[in-house]
Order: sequence, then structure tokens, then C-alpha cells
Amino acid sequence: MQNKDIYCLFEKMYFFECERKEKIFARLPLSFAAIGALIGYYSFVLALPWGELRMGLQALFWTVFFFSVGCTFAAAVEFIRALLGRTDKAIPTANELETHRQRLIQHYKPYDGADEYVLQEMENVMYRHFMENSSVITLNNDWKAVRLFNCNLLLFFSAFSGLFCYFLPGMNAGA
Repeated sequence: MQNKDIYCLFEKMYFFECERKEKIFARLPLSFAAIGALIGYYSFVLALPWGELRMGLQALFWTVFFFSVGCTFAAAVEFIRALLGRTDKAIPTANELETHRQRLIQHYKPYDGADEYVLQEMENVMYRHFMENSSVITLNNDWKAVRLFNCNLLLFFSAFSGLFCYFLPGMNAGA
């Protein structure tokens, strides 16, 4: 693999990870909506006639209810961690790169082949930024994806245990 190929690889990796970050953030609103819906659902579940349950079923109701609330709280924590998580690095702005290029032009002006030196140094700068920043963004995206997965898994447990709380008063009908 030649230097130009490696440069292109790191450039593609950088932009791939930037796009991947956007896809992760695009999935966050659904989890946020689920957390909000579950919080509203709990007020509905608390209005059920759970006080009429037998003692054993009441203990089961509260155990499952608090498990569900705990899962929702943990999901909210994971959601916040995925949303606010770690800070990514970005390539320098066009102004910063141009300022650096102008400094290089001034530095290499007395030498023969100054234009080639400046071009090579700018390629090296971009290569370094693409390599370092794509690595940072990759690690951060993996971390955020795990947080989002944990959030969704906890919401799954929360929803089904909350659903069980809804049907529990109906199980008392035979008493």
C-alpha cells in the first residue's frame, strides 16, 4: 500500500465515522420518546386498583413496578450518557489550515522546491488529523453505541415489566 492509498483510507475512515455518529444520534429520539411514554404509563398503572390485590400479589406488583421504574431510570442514565458522552475531535477549520499553509510557505520560501515541501507537509498534516481523529471518533462511536444499546435493552425490560403490572390486578379476579 502506498502513502496516497493510506491517506485515502484514513480520509474515508474519518468521514465514515462522522456519518456513523450521525446515525447513532438519529436513533436517540425514539429512546427519548419511549422514556417519556413509560413515565406517563406509570401514572396510569398507579391509578389501577392495586390496593385490592391480595398481600402476595401486592408484593409482586410493587416489586415488578419498582423494577420497571428502576430500569427506566437506568435507561434514562444510559440515554444521557449516549447523548452527552464523549467529545469527538475534528479536523482543523479551513482558516486554521490556510494559516498553517501560509506559515509553511514563508518557512520554505528560501529553499528550492518550496511548493513541493509545502504540499507534502500539508498532506502530512491532513494525514495525521484524519488518522488521529478517525481513531478518536471510532472509539467514541463504539462507546455511544453501547450506551444506546443498553438504554434500549433496559427500556425493553421496563416496558414488559410495566405491562405485567397492568395485567396483575386482573389476575386477582379469581380471589
